[in-house]
Amino acid sequence: MTDSLLRIEAARSGAPTLLWRGRHLLSAYDPEKEAERLVSGAVPEGTSVVVILGVGLGHHAAAAARRGARVIVVERRAEMMDAARRDGV
Repeated sequence: MTDSLLRIEAARSGAPTLLWRGRHLLSAYDPEKEAERLVSGAVPEGTSVVVILGVGLGHHAAAAARRGARVIVVERRAEMMDAARRDGV
């Protein structure tokens, strides 16, 4: 997507990454690895439900789901949710 607020591009790893108002919200290098690292420190194995505020492109939601959790995402910006559905993981 190429509007002035939201842009999706390929990170160095090839995974999609997200810029909002020209600033990376996700890693410019490897957003999937970043999400795994963040989730591994915050979501213990066996956690049943995780609530995530802000969808990004869904890397962190996917990482939490791989740990066996049901994931609930709350996103207030419709354009961000649309981008995640269209271009996310």
